[in-house]
Amino acid sequence: MRLRGRELAASLVTWSPEAPARVTRIVVDTRVTPAFPFNEGGGHQAFGAAGLYETIAGHAFGELDPADPRNAIIQDIALAPRNANGKVEYVASFYLVKPVDMAKASGLLWHKRAIRMLVPKVDADGNEVGGVPVVLRDAPLGTYLGWNITGGGTRPFHQGQICNYMGGMIPFARTQAERVSGNDPRLSLEERYLNHAGYVKAVRAAAENAVRQGFLLQADADALIRNAAQSNVLKGDD
Repeated sequence: MRLRGRELAASLVTWSPEAPARVTRIVVDTRVTPAFPFNEGGGHQAFGAAGLYETIAGHAFGELDPADPRNAIIQDIALAPRNANGKVEYVASFYLVKPVDMAKASGLLWHKRAIRMLVPKVDADGNEVGGVPVVLRDAPLGTYLGWNITGGGTRPFHQGQICNYMGGMIPFARTQAERVSGNDPRLSLEERYLNHAGYVKAVRAAAENAVRQGFLLQADADALIRNAAQSNVLKGDD
């Protein structure tokens, strides 16, 4: 389905973010016309002079510039995948309620905006700072995210869309050469820890700090250190 001109304009206004972004494609998933059926007796509810209403739901696909400072408020945008234009792609959903006969519309648009929420500050790796000391943060192996990209396979639930109820991780490159070739601004494991012993040392220091501040039991700290010693992180680089 295609939206008519006035409907398209209304759609764009509804989800326009504060930072500049460009909508590249609009997909209408469902259209119910007329909407709002009566529970009994058949027919549909009419709204004064505007008459019957319909609902239109779908998705808008777009892209934004990760280098634009006005987009820096988006957490980890510098680590997001880029398309052929060097932009970060996004998808937003919309739900329109409008008169079936637009000639009867008032000409006014009422729209709801998502609540702007504050997000934690992050360090140069994109990991959150502050709060309870966590060994994974103080001796990290990558950037830990509060969102993920859903894979495909035989059950592609939300395939290609942001999954914000299951976290993810973007691992660090092993060596500086791998980091440079991959255009990764984050230090590699080798640059951070030098070798396996250096990684275990960093984990031990982070665990001891958490114990000292009363946020980690000694038994748990010992387990974390033991797991680090038994891990394959930079093994063979000693």
